[in-house]
Amino acid sequence: MALKNKLLKKLSEGNNTVHSGQELATEFAVTRSAVWKAIEELREQGYVIQSIPRKGYQYIQSSKSIDPEQISLLLGEHGSDLKITLYDEVTSTNDVAKVHAANHPNDSKYVIARKQTKGRGRYGKSFHSTIKEGLYSSLLVPVNQTQPDHIPLFTIATATAMSEAIEEVTGKVIDIKWVNDLFYKGKKVSGILCEAISDIESGQITSVVIGLGLNLAGDFNEADEMTQGVAGTLYEGELPKELNLNDLLSNYVSRLLTYIQEIDKKEYLSYYSNHLLGINKPVKYSVKTEERHGIIRGINEEGHLIVELPSGEIEELFGQEIHLSSSQFTKGGN
Repeated sequence: MALKNKLLKKLSEGNNTVHSGQELATEFAVTRSAVWKAIEELREQGYVIQSIPRKGYQYIQSSKSIDPEQISLLLGEHGSDLKITLYDEVTSTNDVAKVHAANHPNDSKYVIARKQTKGRGRYGKSFHSTIKEGLYSSLLVPVNQTQPDHIPLFTIATATAMSEAIEEVTGKVIDIKWVNDLFYKGKKVSGILCEAISDIESGQITSVVIGLGLNLAGDFNEADEMTQGVAGTLYEGELPKELNLNDLLSNYVSRLLTYIQEIDKKEYLSYYSNHLLGINKPVKYSVKTEERHGIIRGINEEGHLIVELPSGEIEELFGQEIHLSSSQFTKGGN
């Protein structure tokens, strides 16, 4: 661990304690000059650390910019084995995570990017990633004995975890469009893409990559007409200065890892069901290429969407061949 990260951990856990430069230098077996340089690096990253004459350093405020070390500290035990990497730009955070999985098959990893050039959603559709303030991340999780039909549950757990995190950190209440979209004020602000990684010889799923894109602030003036009609942001033109993205991301990852560890308990289903869009309302959808319509009645214990057909029969929707257009769930949508 780099010296600045050791100092960050020491100072942030100190409950406003003042630590002298000599005390810190002795504890970490470095010079006082090295301590000073590391403190300056933390300040450049946005951390507020006060220098008190003849006393030492006091931690005042966390950096609000994305910082993998702060996320790791906030995650506590969850962050001990999780490798967290931040990129300014990638093609797709899911792609980066899958490359890591190929080279390090037993690792957990959290990939974060400020921009994606080839972000994608379900069915290979592109995910608009050029907004002014976007947040893109993928969590790589090794799994044991996970079946293909469990993957939708990972998507549902992810939607619940991020919705709960947004609500706790920002106070904003999120709606969920089955199966993988988050809405705020009638507009889509987030999309989720879960991809399974299988062992070639056994065919068993060894890892799951959970990708999530979140529109924070900005506009879609340069996007196509369809995107402009559907997409929205959590905030408008600018992020509020008080928003700490490390709080949001660590809250999300902590919740998601907890849900994944006990995926079969399905404790995430209740929140998801209570925030599901379109309950008791008409919906149009397609199964493969066949167009259908009915009334959404909720989800079942497997996370399948329950739709009542015009005949009165009940149909369970699940799998990759189901498509519900987001436009019918937007404010003023069809």
